[in-house]
Amino acid sequence: KKKILALNEEFDLKLFLTIVKKKYYWILVLLFLSLSFSFVYLRYTPPLYQASSIIKLGLVNKANVIITPIENPLFDESGSQIAGDIELIKSKIIIERAISKMPLSISYFSRGVVLLKELYTQTPFIVNVVIKDSTIYGLPFNVEFLSDQTYELTYNLNGKKVSNRFHVNELAHLPVMEMQLTINNIGEIKKLQDQIKRNAYFFVINSPELNVQHYMGQVVVSMQNAQAQTILISFKDYNALKASDFVYAVVNEFISYDQEKKT
Repeated sequence: KKKILALNEEFDLKLFLTIVKKKYYWILVLLFLSLSFSFVYLRYTPPLYQASSIIKLGLVNKANVIITPIENPLFDESGSQIAGDIELIKSKIIIERAISKMPLSISYFSRGVVLLKELYTQTPFIVNVVIKDSTIYGLPFNVEFLSDQTYELTYNLNGKKVSNRFHVNELAHLPVMEMQLTINNIGEIKKLQDQIKRNAYFFVINSPELNVQHYMGQVVVSMQNAQAQTILISFKDYNALKASDFVYAVVNEFISYDQEKKT
């Protein structure tokens, strides 16, 4: 008797080519859609960077390690200390101290053809402000540089557009704040404004309380190795330098706080 071949036991190249020939347009459509999706995703999605650091703790409970093996490191004496340190690193007190060491009270942005970019410490201008009205926290303030000596500040407050012109380096008096703007790199400003004809730059004054809540929610702290007494701290952000600086600041403030408790 002739045996019936099992499904997929043999590959029929001729049949496969016949199917491809008949359905080639669907294959082309799927290929086009896949490439289009990839292009749109890469072009319109800013890269997300992650910075991390490992802390080696000084506590070692030698007696416990010698007498009994640690089955669950979070429930012995040294493990409890590790769990406590993890919570401390994520706490408001450490994050607040870390933020105070970084230029995060004001965020600077540039508009590209497609994407926004947070400039962080690479901003070509800096503003110093004294807040009069806390409702301006989180509002975008557009800055249009008219020359290397003058600029126009535009923002929306209570549904109304407000626009004023000021001189660089002068103290500007506004109903909601007092501010002074200085320029670091006029060449970079002119270059971007030639590409983006309107509102190439803007800044946001961050609420201190919301700032702390944001970074507390984003930082990830976990046990790296219980036996080695190490903790992993990681943070993701769309600005690589800011992510690195934040992790560095958290580590430094945790170490400083720990030393302060011992003195």
